[in-house]
Amino acid sequence: MNPLGRISVSILLAGCMFMSACVDIAGGAIEVRWDLQYGGEGCTVPGEDEPRCVRGNRISCRLANISSLRLALTPLFGSGEDPCASNAGCRFACDDKVGTTSFFVPEGDYGISLHTLDPNGHLLGPSEGVTVPSPVVRQIRHGELTNLNVNLIIVETCLGC
Repeated sequence: MNPLGRISVSILLAGCMFMSACVDIAGGAIEVRWDLQYGGEGCTVPGEDEPRCVRGNRISCRLANISSLRLALTPLFGSGEDPCASNAGCRFACDDKVGTTSFFVPEGDYGISLHTLDPNGHLLGPSEGVTVPSPVVRQIRHGELTNLNVNLIIVETCLGC
C-alpha cells in the first residue's frame, strides 16, 4: 500500500475509534437546571450601601447557603429503589446552575425531586427557608436524555442578614 493509502486508513480507523467510545449507555439520563430567587424581606447589611438581598431578585448560592443540589427519584410502579440515592453523579454544584447525570437510570416512570444541601451536606427545606418545586413525573427511557427544564427555588434567608 502506498504511503497516502496508509495515512487514509489510519485516519479512518482513528475516527471510528473516537466515534464508538463516546458514552457508556446503561440506562437513561436526566438533565436539570435551577435558578435561586430571594423571597424574604429586603436585607441591608450595616456598612453596605445597596441591599444584599432584594425580594424577587436572583440570589447567589453563597448568600442562600446552598452548596449543592441532588436529584431524588421515586419509582412510580413496583418497589424499586431510588437509583440516585447512592450515586454521586446525581449531585451537582449549586453554582453550575445545571446538572446532567450519566446514562445509568433504569427505564421507568419516576417522581423526580430536586433537593438543596448546605455546605455540610445537610438537606435544606422550608424550615430552613428553602422551597423547591414539587416532584415532577417523567418517563425515563434507555439511551435518552430526560430534561426537567428550569426549577425555581425560593430562598427566604440571606447569609449575613
